[in-house]
Amino acid sequence: MGITVIWSAVSHRFPDNGAPESTVFRTRFKRKHLRVACVVGRSSRRGRPTLGGNGELAVGVLERAAEVVTQVGLMSPWEVPLRMRDALAAAEANEALLLVCNDGAIYSQACALLNAQFAAEDLAHFSWQEP
Repeated sequence: MGITVIWSAVSHRFPDNGAPESTVFRTRFKRKHLRVACVVGRSSRRGRPTLGGNGELAVGVLERAAEVVTQVGLMSPWEVPLRMRDALAAAEANEALLLVCNDGAIYSQACALLNAQFAAEDLAHFSWQEP
């Protein structure tokens, strides 16, 4: 049952076809429904980030799903949990977040944290009964 809950968070995963993966999540944080995309690329302070591989496809999904897309750059592994928590807490309901990860390891860490976040939020709402 737990695996089903975790994977229901993934809205679309663009496969690694020689380019870095990107994943779009439909998730919930403190009862707010959000779309979050994890992509590999370089964040920019102004304008669009430089995205690798399938990042542009993920951005297109976010732009169609929400009016506001907020870009968050993740540059080092130690800042991933903190910046993600702050971005998720600051986001409004039905807003989209674009997590631009500096490399594949940070991308994997961000996706793992989003899977764990979704599972924790949903499992708290389920009432389990022993057979």
